[in-house]
Amino acid sequence: VVRAIAAGKEPKRTRISEIMSADPITVRPDDSVDEAEQAMRERQVRRLPVVEDGRLVGIIVTAQLARNESERETGETIKEISTPASGRGSHARG
Repeated sequence: VVRAIAAGKEPKRTRISEIMSADPITVRPDDSVDEAEQAMRERQVRRLPVVEDGRLVGIIVTAQLARNESERETGETIKEISTPASGRGSHARG
């Protein structure tokens, strides 16, 4: 909804396909928390689909990562995810 409004579209008339992330970065259930956090930082996303054998099995969000970090580390992670990157490439898996 936010993406539709930001694009100047009317949410009631906008199809999901017009605003969705067509090739989202994903993680696997056996990936480490550090890998998920790094992927979020590199792609500046707050949610990651968890996929196994091509099937969605869950979603990890920044709040869940925060439970595994100190308060200081959590603030730094959120700041990095939220601050636009300039010139940083992405090595995260899609």
